[in-house]
Amino acid sequence: MKRLIYILLLLPFACREDKVVPDTLLSFAVNGQAALVNNQDLSIAVKLAENEVWESLTVDYAATGNAQLEMNGNVLLPGTTADLSGTEVLVLKSAGGHTRSYTLKKSSVFEEYGMGLNQEKYKSLNRSYSFYLDQYGTGTHQYINCGPTVVTMALRWSDSTFHLTPLDARNAILPEGGWWYTNNIYDYLRKYGVTPGYYPLPASLPETEYETRLAEIIDAGYLAILCLDMYYVKENPVPTERTNRFYAANTEGWGHFLLVKGYSIIDGKMWLEIHDPYSIDQHYADGQLKGDRRYYDPAGLKKATDVWWPFAILVPRKNGTLQARFKTGETDVPPQKGRGFFR
Repeated sequence: MKRLIYILLLLPFACREDKVVPDTLLSFAVNGQAALVNNQDLSIAVKLAENEVWESLTVDYAATGNAQLEMNGNVLLPGTTADLSGTEVLVLKSAGGHTRSYTLKKSSVFEEYGMGLNQEKYKSLNRSYSFYLDQYGTGTHQYINCGPTVVTMALRWSDSTFHLTPLDARNAILPEGGWWYTNNIYDYLRKYGVTPGYYPLPASLPETEYETRLAEIIDAGYLAILCLDMYYVKENPVPTERTNRFYAANTEGWGHFLLVKGYSIIDGKMWLEIHDPYSIDQHYADGQLKGDRRYYDPAGLKKATDVWWPFAILVPRKNGTLQARFKTGETDVPPQKGRGFFR
């Protein structure tokens, strides 16, 4: 009788199944930047930076146990370069076969910039160092020193050892003041071992062809300097966004020099990545000067070049050469001024 009671007491414990606790995702990162993992709602919030596309991201993660992430049924190993462009869910699968599905919450810095979400393609002629310069603080003529500042940026990009300043450029050409012209830019580049070229952007070009020509210049590895009337470039009144003009240019004839250093195609639309020297000490909340890597709509730039100077000055690396298709004879190009703004 005692033996029977003992067996009955053990039966509930013998029949109980152990409760399985699923593995969890501890961390997730793309291109070395940590994403926000939420194990309550099972989500991974990924935010892409400027020079990233969803089609090519290096993924790293850590999970409990020996669990591995799967994408579309295939194991995604840490350190893998993956195409997340069409992926909405990643599945964490434990060694025992249990799974947890994590929703990808995608965002991009371009949403904050006022441009869209999905960067499909980009090309940026970056160097390992910053070559952006603000014309503010460049001497007595700082408000009309867009030309000296742009050419100095171009030379610093072209030659990593170039150390002169926009004030040096101003002192070399029209030191008593006055507007710089496009031929001043050309001559100053050539003086320091950079052989530039002119490339036409005629008003007769359709907008799509205007975009294509500037993209071809960047793809070939050359900077482009534009001389244009900023009155025709749309002003963006939202101070936190990073598109189009961020300062007043309320009258026609607001001639200016800009440096084109790249482009991005976001949600099917092209934006040109510009170093605009007219920051005048204006910063974003993160400390970046507002003219540094500003994104401009090619439609506005086309209007502004059509009415002012329908060419681009192309800048190769020091001692480099331009492809023949990008060369236009100097005698065929009328000079134009970058007026700037007086205060």
